[in-house]
Amino acid sequence: MSVAEWIAADLRADLTLCTELFILIERENQLLLLPQDFSRFEFYRQRKEFLPALDESLDKLKQHRVAWHRLSASERQHSPEIFALIHSLQDLIMRIVMLDRENEQLLLR
Repeated sequence: MSVAEWIAADLRADLTLCTELFILIERENQLLLLPQDFSRFEFYRQRKEFLPALDESLDKLKQHRVAWHRLSASERQHSPEIFALIHSLQDLIMRIVMLDRENEQLLLR
């Protein structure tokens, strides 16, 4: 497996993980907007399980970005998926952070 293939595979796995976390936080947001009460403990527990994986994903994203820029121009040209994956992952992480902050504000109300 080439470096580019390894980076792409790792980024796809991290994107899957972050997508699962986003779905969880989005579901929490939808329930927080409802007038009824719900068990917040389950969301807390699930988020707590995801946090170490999210931290690891962020660290790997930084490493992959550096490794991506170290590849030759021709290697990067043959692997445009990596550039797209890096940007997709960065965007998704920002969406997670923003929605999580919104949820925190809703919990304070």
